[in-house]
Amino acid sequence: MPSRAEGLTRGGRPLALPAATEMNGLHVVVVEDEPILREEITAFLRESGCTVHEAYRAEQATAICRAGVRVDVLITDIHLNGSANGWDVAKLFRAAHPDIGRRIHIRQITRSGSMRS
Repeated sequence: MPSRAEGLTRGGRPLALPAATEMNGLHVVVVEDEPILREEITAFLRESGCTVHEAYRAEQATAICRAGVRVDVLITDIHLNGSANGWDVAKLFRAAHPDIGRRIHIRQITRSGSMRS
């Protein structure tokens, strides 16, 4: 059975993702306003052993952040519906979770499946 991440590219090259064993046990927040893309990302993460909290708007991400849940990694879209964007979400999480450091991933994922940082 092919991986859900199969077909994702960056700069025309296949996207290298960590092995599932490296991701097992991570608590990940995914902020993505496109339902199909959010579902694919969260399904892949759950299959890899992650605990996933998902949001489709910055306001939902804010609620997750303020709830005090464990966050190891934040994955957010840049362009979100609503008054805030992915950069705003990243700033909020970095302030609330200073140990998150470089584990904030902000990506623009195109409809064709390619990713841009």
